[in-house]
Amino acid sequence: NNGTTLYKIGDVTNGTTVFTDNVSDATCATGDELYTNGGILENDAPPRAKYIHMCDKVMTYAHIKEGSEVQPNTYIVSSEDDPDSVPAANRSTVEDTITGTSSAAGVRIILCQKHIYRSEGKFDDTGRGNLVDVRISDTAGCISNRSIVQCQGRIFWAGNDGFYTTEGNQVQKLTKHINTRYKLWRDNLSDTQ
Repeated sequence: NNGTTLYKIGDVTNGTTVFTDNVSDATCATGDELYTNGGILENDAPPRAKYIHMCDKVMTYAHIKEGSEVQPNTYIVSSEDDPDSVPAANRSTVEDTITGTSSAAGVRIILCQKHIYRSEGKFDDTGRGNLVDVRISDTAGCISNRSIVQCQGRIFWAGNDGFYTTEGNQVQKLTKHINTRYKLWRDNLSDTQ
């Protein structure tokens, strides 16, 4: 009664519509504690996010909004195999505004206005672990999440001054001779949106 420790009360047979809890508090307190009391992190609901992507059994929520606060440089990852369980501590903040997220060959990629990051690591159910953001480009950037395409272990996207690709370790520019035309196209695209 009014306690904060949760205990297992009983089992429900599949197909049963009613469970009557007639277990006294004294008997309940001698039973098994629920997993939330064993060091397991609370399963917080996913945050509102501009970009969402699943990679290696972990959901990434990027450019998030919590309450009225927008955090454009932050992303949060879910528990493994549980995309809607997102402990609040499973987060990382990069140095640039996130413009998209994807993955290449099982590697989580965070794309920003100027920088591109490889995100390494994950957390277990108790919160042990970490995320390490490795910058793989200082200038490529990504102009839109909609430009990101996954194909054969790589991603391709429209960057600040051309089209780029990565397999998660290094970024390569695909277009070398269309810089002027690309800049005009990008500028015209910005004007029409």
